Amino acid sequence: MARHYPLESLGAVRRLSKERRARDLNCQTQRTENAETALASARAAHQRHIEAAGAIELDERKRLVEGKARAGDLAATGAWRSAADRQAASLARQVRKTERQCSEERSAQGAARKLLAAAEADVKAADEHRARWQSREAACAQTRADDDAADVWLSRERHPSSRKRDRGP
Repeated sequence: MARHYPLESLGAVRRLSKERRARDLNCQTQRTENAETALASARAAHQRHIEAAGAIELDERKRLVEGKARAGDLAATGAWRSAADRQAASLARQVRKTERQCSEERSAQGAARKLLAAAEADVKAADEHRARWQSREAACAQTRADDDAADVWLSRERHPSSRKRDRGP
């Protein structure tokens, strides 16, 4: 009579855990990619602002050197420069915040990878245990069959009347 593997449910739980960890890693990878995209976007916005502000300031200086700027223009340029600096600082803060978020997402992705690796190791260990158990069960079954065959043979040897005798001429 074949026995069922007693830890089958444990193997099933471990396989489900591995699948869940793989889904978690997939979701975390997506969040990490989104964070990296947001970081690249924030850095690009900051860089574009700095370049645009620099270009405008260069134009204003050129106008000032050429004598085309008036006193009102200088006052407006000062106010604009102050606003541009505040905007640049705000964009720089956004970049730092996005960098922290991206770093956290990368760390979470690394942790998710480790959890998946552990779950995969658990499944592998359960599968290997099951294979060893099945091998032992097969060996025990073979031993029982051999013992049964030996018992039948020995019982025939002990009871000669149970053997058929060859009747010759």
